[in-house]
Amino acid sequence: MLIDADGRPAESDLTERMIGISAAQLRAIPEVIGLAYSIARSPAVQAAIRGGFINSLVTHPSLAEVLVAHQENQSLPDQSERET
Repeated sequence: MLIDADGRPAESDLTERMIGISAAQLRAIPEVIGLAYSIARSPAVQAAIRGGFINSLVTHPSLAEVLVAHQENQSLPDQSERET
């Protein structure tokens, strides 16, 4: 299964040649643990989280810090909301 940056399943020329479970089947699994290494994987991990495909993540401190910082930035109100 391939996903886009928003965590939605994406179609590709590879889709028909891949063997695996569907997005619905993956979401139905109660505990899915993602494993990612490298800060370069941050966008993919964020997409998997947005899509609801993983509940837990095994990674290293550098990637974890990038993910937490991104989440904190997403939670902050934009400048116009802070001034009101």
